[in-house]
Amino acid sequence: MSFNILRNWNPSNIEKYKKLLTIAGSLSKLFSDNQAPYLNYRVLENIYCYVFGAENCARSDNAIDAVLEIYGNRYGVGIKTFIADARWQKIAEMDALHEVIREINGIDKARYVSTLRNKRISLARSIYRFEKGIYHCVLRKNKAMIVQEEKMNEINVDKIVILSDNGSSLKFKDNATGDEYNFLKAKSTLCKAFNYEEEEGLCVPVRIIEDPISWLLNTAVPEKSCAFTQTQGPEETYPYVYLPLYSPRSADREPSERSGLNQWNAKGRSRHEDEAYIPIPAWIHKAFSGFFPERDIDFELLLPNGNMLSAKVCQDNGKALMSNPNRDLGHWLLREVLMVEPDHLVTRKTLDEAGVDTVIVWKTGAFSYSMDFRPTGTYENFKAGYLGEE
Repeated sequence: MSFNILRNWNPSNIEKYKKLLTIAGSLSKLFSDNQAPYLNYRVLENIYCYVFGAENCARSDNAIDAVLEIYGNRYGVGIKTFIADARWQKIAEMDALHEVIREINGIDKARYVSTLRNKRISLARSIYRFEKGIYHCVLRKNKAMIVQEEKMNEINVDKIVILSDNGSSLKFKDNATGDEYNFLKAKSTLCKAFNYEEEEGLCVPVRIIEDPISWLLNTAVPEKSCAFTQTQGPEETYPYVYLPLYSPRSADREPSERSGLNQWNAKGRSRHEDEAYIPIPAWIHKAFSGFFPERDIDFELLLPNGNMLSAKVCQDNGKALMSNPNRDLGHWLLREVLMVEPDHLVTRKTLDEAGVDTVIVWKTGAFSYSMDFRPTGTYENFKAGYLGEE
């Protein structure tokens, strides 16, 4: 394991980080009787982003939880916390492709799930524009936390060696990096082995308060003295809507063959290979009247990679979110994010392999918007919750 990233920080940042971890861990008995400190993963993400000024992108539920910029370099960071002896930790869920994966066996299964993992790392890199990926791990042991970091490697599918294969799991090793993986067949979940090497980590002693409730009742903290505020997502900060990357009329949640992300395949005229748009279902305009400008009025759309596009609502009944020119958004979505070759249709399988089928668009000003991705099923849950559907 390497510990180079944290060592680049000012010692005051490290001390602040240690202090916040100590405070969070000291309240463990609110949640658990274990002698190992308890640390909720969302709390860790917020502490990390607060101290190191990282961008929290955990809600997009892709390969990374944060983007850290240091000395001009951008790192995608997977943030994890777990008991020190629990070396196998989940790094990817592939349940949407369970039936496909079930039909593949042995080395072919290992190579397929590894390819999916690599795609999701590449997707996150395209979305958030970082150069390298790292895992930031807080391992919890008796009365202490150990902070360690290691590279987030893509898996070399040509160097995979099967370690074991039975009815419940498929364990394999990437001989190029030495990383070991375990695919849990019933849950279609890929885990990675994180090795515990205390001497290479940052040790944070934690004194667990025996009666944290009494301590909280007797600890008066003036509101104005609170410097730490939980990182809030756009859902808590701005008006927002979720939009599907597939046809909202499709019962199987398939993208249309001749519209939406496959608009380039529409008939009627010669089209550019990058022509695409994001569907806006009709009920969105009714339920969120005034959220988008009127049809064909330009507005700014900030992408999660930091690029700004000129965009507008187009087509009959305002059913399309497009960039201006149209191909700018299409090229980014099709070639950089989903990595679809020209003249190849985006299908349900394409979205499932990427692990996303929804975007969130939030309104930051009268004619300014931002966009990010959300995991598979987010739009359907949003629609069902808003319209009261089963």
